Amino acid sequence: MRLLCLHGRGTNSDIFESQLGENLPSLSATPIVNRLPEGYVLDFLDGPCEVNAAPGVDLRSSGPFLGWHRRHFAKDLASAYAYVMEVIREDGPYDGVIGFSQGAALAAGLLLSHQHQAPNEPNLFKFAILLSSVLPAATSETGMDSTEYIVSYEKSLPEFFGLSNVEISDESFVERAYLFKQLPSTNKTNRIQRNIDIPTLHVLGSQDPFFDFGKAVIDLCDGKKREVLIHDGGHEVPRLEDCASKIALLLENVVELSKIDF
Repeated sequence: MRLLCLHGRGTNSDIFESQLGENLPSLSATPIVNRLPEGYVLDFLDGPCEVNAAPGVDLRSSGPFLGWHRRHFAKDLASAYAYVMEVIREDGPYDGVIGFSQGAALAAGLLLSHQHQAPNEPNLFKFAILLSSVLPAATSETGMDSTEYIVSYEKSLPEFFGLSNVEISDESFVERAYLFKQLPSTNKTNRIQRNIDIPTLHVLGSQDPFFDFGKAVIDLCDGKKREVLIHDGGHEVPRLEDCASKIALLLENVVELSKIDF
């Protein structure tokens, strides 16, 4: 069973591997990979863009700090999709994908984009595990114009996204941006709804500042084929033993769902 692993923004493949698999001194903590059945092979991929470090990560790692895209404009998403698709073509096939934060949003977007552009081809993966997904941005072919909302979102977190004062103030840096799903604060006309039609597992922290984005990604997935786990933490890969055990159990359920012909 091969899983493609997509890290969060401002980290890298090594950091994501440690988030999923590094043993911690606490007796109540356990890595998720220790709960996976035998035979799982995890392939950790580095994002193509150098970005600023995720909060606190630079205290534990010297980098490089990478992301799948720096901004949320359509051209940036298209470039990220093309990068991952090339890896899938060269190193795949993969049974599933697991993504955290920006990696989770990228996985969701890639699945939706592929379904739209190649409806008669097999899905890229049989199942997906999406941990603490952030904003589900899209390319123009698969989403709705949400430029004003996305620019406002980025400007509200300039340090998080590593935006310079010029990028914040100069409108010449703005390009078209799109969302897969209409979010509550955007224009409700011309709503587009598409569903990811493979089994999915969604893990969200109730204290995550991006919780609503994770819920938006849940809504983009087929309700008959999804499992959801909400834990008490924040924007993180959960490590408590009880939570890791639940994730492993739900993952097995999702894998079994992937074997059913709906």
